[in-house]
Amino acid sequence: MSKDPYDIFANYDYRKTEEYKRHERAMEELDAMTPEEQRQTLIDAGILNEDGELVERYGGTAPNPED
Repeated sequence: MSKDPYDIFANYDYRKTEEYKRHERAMEELDAMTPEEQRQTLIDAGILNEDGELVERYGGTAPNPED
């Protein structure tokens, strides 16, 4: 008797995954920051440049330092 391969996803809830829970905690921490702390965090993470623009790999126009 063959099972439908999609049956394993029937009861899957991504909100119960550890990855999602980590994401939720990180977003709560980011929301608790002041706008300047958020900006600096995004700069430190390499998402924004010092001018507050997205870097190339995130859809901005700044050159990607990894290239």
